[in-house]
Amino acid sequence: MTKVLPEKFGAETVAPRVKAHRGGQSLELDVLAYSNGKRNEVFVAEVKSQVTQDSPDRLNEVLEAFPRSWAYA
Repeated sequence: MTKVLPEKFGAETVAPRVKAHRGGQSLELDVLAYSNGKRNEVFVAEVKSQVTQDSPDRLNEVLEAFPRSWAYA
C-alpha cells in the first residue's frame, strides 16, 4: 500500500497502523493516506490476509467511524 497509494492514486502521505483517539472513542486504521494539494483526498485501507464474509461489514464500520474530523486528530 505504501507504494500503490502514491503511484496509482497520488497520495502524498501514507501512514500504516494509525491510531486516533477523540472524545472517548478510538479508531485504528491499517493504512491512512492523503493528498492535501490539488486533489485533497483521504484514503483508508483495511488490509486482510484472509477475506471473510464479515470483511465488507468491518470496512463499512471503519468508514462510518471516520468522519472528516478524524483527519485532524
